[in-house]
Amino acid sequence: VAERAIRSIMELVRSNLVASNCPVSFWPYLVDHALDVLNRTTGPPNQNLSSFELVTGERPRIMSIMPFGCRAFAVKPRAAYSKTAIEARAWPGVNLGRDPSRPGAFLIWLSTGRILSGSDVYFDESLFP
Repeated sequence: VAERAIRSIMELVRSNLVASNCPVSFWPYLVDHALDVLNRTTGPPNQNLSSFELVTGERPRIMSIMPFGCRAFAVKPRAAYSKTAIEARAWPGVNLGRDPSRPGAFLIWLSTGRILSGSDVYFDESLFP
């Protein structure tokens, strides 16, 4: 059973890696994303419950699972932009999945090489930069 679970995790990691065209160095985020998806969508055999539902007792929200590697726009805090200059109100980046340490937050890899954790994020699920 454990071997089958590891195989399904690695299949999801491999498919996300190919679909997102991200560097292999992001593999820890790929594994976290794969585990999050599998825990919310699958469960033990012969049961109609997901693993998330067995542990927490509530139905998982799967609509908030965004594709790994899709374009994400993290909204800047009020102090990060000028009120007089015309500039973007969000940082463009790439979705690395949910932040395991902050409920409701996502990890966004910015073009500066920094990883930002935030909950005010807009996603373009059709664009994989």
